Amino acid sequence: MKKSTLSVLLTLTLAISFVVCSALVSSAAPAWKFDRKIDFIVTFGVGSGTDTTMRPIASLLQDYLGVPVVITNIEGANGWNGTDYALKQPADGYTFYCGTQNQVIQYFLGNAPMDYLGESEPVCQLVHATLLICASAKAAEGKYTNFTEMIEYAKAHPGEISVGMMSRTGTDSVAFEAATKGVDIAQISYGGGSEMFAAMAGGHLHLGMAGADEVGGLIAAGNIIPLLALSENRLSILPNVECSKELGIESYFGPWRGIFTRKGTPQEAIDALDYAVTQVIDKKEWQDFLLSGAYNERDGYKGNAEFKEFVKGEFDFYKKYLDELGALSPKFK
Repeated sequence: MKKSTLSVLLTLTLAISFVVCSALVSSAAPAWKFDRKIDFIVTFGVGSGTDTTMRPIASLLQDYLGVPVVITNIEGANGWNGTDYALKQPADGYTFYCGTQNQVIQYFLGNAPMDYLGESEPVCQLVHATLLICASAKAAEGKYTNFTEMIEYAKAHPGEISVGMMSRTGTDSVAFEAATKGVDIAQISYGGGSEMFAAMAGGHLHLGMAGADEVGGLIAAGNIIPLLALSENRLSILPNVECSKELGIESYFGPWRGIFTRKGTPQEAIDALDYAVTQVIDKKEWQDFLLSGAYNERDGYKGNAEFKEFVKGEFDFYKKYLDELGALSPKFK
């Protein structure tokens, strides 16, 4: 009996030791070493939320990895030009791109030039943003100062107000339509944030969809007025701006942004880049970026395994969501 008990205890001890050692190995620096330039493809223009997210993390990764991490903006076709380019590069662990739910939405609308679900591979999530509905201070002068007043003005002047966004069939559009159901506001697509914000500052565009990080300077300068945060709570950096929940608006969409690569890329390379991200996200530069853009209001980083499950859930959610809207491409029925 004693010998049997000892044997069980020894087996249990070895099993626990194996689990502990496996955990230590998995958390250790991966064996894969990047030895040449890494390309990060940004699928929207300079100044877009995708662009402003990727640039600081690319800089930190470059310092950590000791190899160039180069940002290339390939915009157009609602993000598909850059996505298509990235997914046509060799699956050798040296080309990555920033993906959002915009690609998922476009895929189920039938706009993807490839089998996006089958060809893309999640690496890790970087941020989950909160979208703002903002107004041009010049265009809004004497008309409205908050979201409720803007809606009342838009109803009284159908078709007069316009809103700019990075994609009329992406996250921006879905979020805006959920917040302004039944109101006649013209949607205008812009290839880059800088072009859209210039139009707003000049009073040529009435409204814009943007992340807090994209318009902080313009808000401080008085060129743009934040009208509504599409969030469950008011943002700590904009405490005087109403949030959608308190107005009873069921619109909490905010773009998550993550790193993706082509299916078939060595898992060792994916693990190495994910590990490198974990080593730099506590840096002051990244934490300051999160605070400035209100990214710290929601869970940001997700590791490879968790992000894969999250993306799978997003595919399921948006397929059902677009089907209920009657917008799902017939080929996914």
